[in-house]
Amino acid sequence: MNFGKLEIEVTVDDLKAYTAPWTIKLNHSIVLDTELMDYICLENEKDIPALLR
Repeated sequence: MNFGKLEIEVTVDDLKAYTAPWTIKLNHSIVLDTELMDYICLENEKDIPALLR
């Protein structure tokens, strides 16, 4: 979009799973002098025991 802003647009087009394509837009801003935060989705994660070895 411009300096410090990011727009991500994703379209899912899978007619076996959904009746029609759909799109989502995500807007992010860069904040200077801050740490990046990670997000990890662990829903239905089955490999955690192997990762913790």
